Amino acid sequence: MSISARLEDAQVLYEQRRLEGALLVLLVAIAATSRKRYSRDTHSDKKAFTVFVQDEIATITGTVSNVKITGTFGLGYRGCPITFPDLLYGILWNQLVHEASMPGDIRFIHGGKVLVRVGNTIEFNEVFLQGLANCVLLAPESQPEHIPETVEPQEDPATLLARLYDGPLDFRRVLKWEAHPGAGIG
Repeated sequence: MSISARLEDAQVLYEQRRLEGALLVLLVAIAATSRKRYSRDTHSDKKAFTVFVQDEIATITGTVSNVKITGTFGLGYRGCPITFPDLLYGILWNQLVHEASMPGDIRFIHGGKVLVRVGNTIEFNEVFLQGLANCVLLAPESQPEHIPETVEPQEDPATLLARLYDGPLDFRRVLKWEAHPGAGIG
């Protein structure tokens, strides 16, 4: 099996509206890609995963929204500060793997912003899954195995972003929103 096979698996789960399963398999693809970048001699599994996600956070966020996050992105979760990579690994990965479910205070939504806090709940727009796939597809470590087909329709940014959010997503190809100077999404 390969990382490309994991992206195919995630796609099948997404098409069946099994978003938690698609997320878990995409996290597996990220973990495998992170292992190609960082050796076991220098990085534990957790360290490789979290450093990789931190390296790729601009791709994860910027390819699926008009907000490209760079640097350390922190969130509050259950009253404690947590970085975005630690949220993905320490909370989502661990709970999906060890308890077979997502935490009740983290959920997927269709539409709206890519990532938002509503009270004590963290909401991920399901297009966030495409950002996770994009970071694997665009990683140099994935290129020998999988040369991604990038889809960048020639539409104005607002129309393209709306179409990306309406789906369908495709984790086997890089689907991304390209920011154009002066183009903002209100």
